[in-house]
Amino acid sequence: MPEARTSKIPGFHTLLEGDSGAGKTTALRTLVTDCGLELFTIFTEPSQAVISDLPNTHFYFVKPTVAKGWETLHDMGTRVHSFGPDTLQKASGTNSGQKQFLEIVETLNNFVCSCHGQSFGDVEGWGTNRVLALDGLSRFSDYVRALMVGDKTLLTQPEWGIGMNVIHTFIRQVVEKLWCHLVMIAHLEYEKDDTTGTMKRFPRTLGRKLGPTLPEMFNDAVLVERNGLTFIWNSIPSDTIARAGFLPLNQKLSPTFKTIIDAWKAKGGVVES
Repeated sequence: MPEARTSKIPGFHTLLEGDSGAGKTTALRTLVTDCGLELFTIFTEPSQAVISDLPNTHFYFVKPTVAKGWETLHDMGTRVHSFGPDTLQKASGTNSGQKQFLEIVETLNNFVCSCHGQSFGDVEGWGTNRVLALDGLSRFSDYVRALMVGDKTLLTQPEWGIGMNVIHTFIRQVVEKLWCHLVMIAHLEYEKDDTTGTMKRFPRTLGRKLGPTLPEMFNDAVLVERNGLTFIWNSIPSDTIARAGFLPLNQKLSPTFKTIIDAWKAKGGVVES
């Protein structure tokens, strides 16, 4: 990181939460069109076409490991048919050697875009004229699991714990290390609140304990919703764990990062390389 920074604060860190089709990836476009930032996205799902027509946009696509033939599915079905839960949990996984998680970390160390083959170096040295987006958390979590156990059918409690710790540590370090802006996209899942008996939604990832802790790492964790043909952001949803830092408390916000960057600038943020 350069020694002298004009900006008094690092870039904003935003978590976009929502169901499929709610407009989470589409909202990334406003980082370029409304905020004038240079957008760099690591896609774990094939959604590059949503932003590929924009200027000042770069992306890296992390390809899944596809087993040759149908042997992997056949072996999985055979094991599930032949063995009980205890045996499946103790067995080792197949199709090991899936290293997409390591590929993502290597991309952070030197972002080489899939669209132009250009190298942009270590993201830790980027300024607030750039934003790093990770789309999205669900498949990223799958890649952490695959790194540990491959296609293992049933995980042990220690394996669940290891995977959750890896994801938590990764997100914490990315949030704390970066000076540039950061956006993470997450799907949602439901869990019953034992205290109130109501259903709560939180980011979908490994286990049940990790998801509810993730919004607190970000300045803003906002629910992205679609009502018919209208897309909205909700910073105070009643049924979703959210957080409003730069965003105002409002259930019907315009789905643009301009609101966030304007508030960030008002707090001493300066767009600089």
